[in-house]
Amino acid sequence: MQLRTVLFTAAVTALALPAAAQTIMTREVPDTNGLQITELKVNLAPGQVGRPHHHGGFLVAYVLKGTVVSQVEGEAEHTYKVGDSWIENPGAHHVVSRNPSATEPAEFLVVFVAPKGTVLTTPDP
Repeated sequence: MQLRTVLFTAAVTALALPAAAQTIMTREVPDTNGLQITELKVNLAPGQVGRPHHHGGFLVAYVLKGTVVSQVEGEAEHTYKVGDSWIENPGAHHVVSRNPSATEPAEFLVVFVAPKGTVLTTPDP
């Protein structure tokens, strides 16, 4: 596993402790002057709340299991269920991230597209 993948996984895990994040794939996109796709699976325990954070790249998230409540600053809070997806633009302030269920875990897939070497997740201080 590449060092940047390990650091990225640690950063994502820190945004929603004790979330488990598993990097599935990191690959450079051909003919894009250094854009990279990073795909990872994030697990939220029942009732788990993530810290507000920013992302350095464009992302698409897709709910695989359970329910996820998410909100980007300036937009309405939204509840996503299995099969739902959302997008976040680079630099967007993700202010709400939580699993509203007290009993069921949630799992979602995140696909980032960003220049190689970009810090993908930065938790708020």
